[in-house]
Amino acid sequence: MIALSIALLAVALQTAVPAPPPQQAPKATIAGVVLNGNGEPVPNIRVTLGKLGVSLGSFTQFVLGDHPQRETTISAEAFAALSEEMEAEIAGGGLQPEELRQVAAFKSVPLDDIHEITVTPSGSMSVVYKSTPPVQTDERGRFSFSVDPGTYRLSFSGVGYAKQDYGQRTSSGSGVPMTLTPAQAKTDIVMRMNPVSAVSGLVRDNIGQPASGVPVRLFRFVYDETGKRNVQNVASTSTNDRGEYRMFYLTLC
Repeated sequence: MIALSIALLAVALQTAVPAPPPQQAPKATIAGVVLNGNGEPVPNIRVTLGKLGVSLGSFTQFVLGDHPQRETTISAEAFAALSEEMEAEIAGGGLQPEELRQVAAFKSVPLDDIHEITVTPSGSMSVVYKSTPPVQTDERGRFSFSVDPGTYRLSFSGVGYAKQDYGQRTSSGSGVPMTLTPAQAKTDIVMRMNPVSAVSGLVRDNIGQPASGVPVRLFRFVYDETGKRNVQNVASTSTNDRGEYRMFYLTLC
């Protein structure tokens, strides 16, 4: 009888022991250096690692159906402010049914661990998590991340330099997504930043007075895959009340 009780107690203890938590995949490592055109390290460059292929419910569907005209980054704080503004408009009855669907899409975004979301005109979306926020390159131009396995977009930006993605060849081109496996260490990244420039001037009318509101456009020649030369619009602006214009953040490629 005693032996049976001991056996039953042993079985009860075995069934009461909680199952071990599932093991997480080992982190992957990304590291590298940012250089300028002369091969010198560039400090204080903002390096952003955004995860691709993240499903955010109805917001993902909204992004796929309504692409922005230019790349747009929305921080978690901006999302929260938009939600509050939308709530106020809903309470005031100032939204149409189709707008309510957009509100639902924005409110579906889980902001607990999201730092920012970037959406491109092509509909691509990358998510930067608070657990892996953007970093600044050190005095030697170096940076590093420890992240979960997945596919990422690696972006670089800084004062005096054009924003670039890892693997991007031209200013109008796109970067190369980076797929990382568990425990993978990709520590040989070398990113060369393109400095930006500006074009400015003054426009006068036929009697020498400043001409305001005059459209000014900047073009350059580009060649397609067949070698045909085409004209590409680089930037546009208008003269101010003094006849002055300025186009900035221009790249050479």
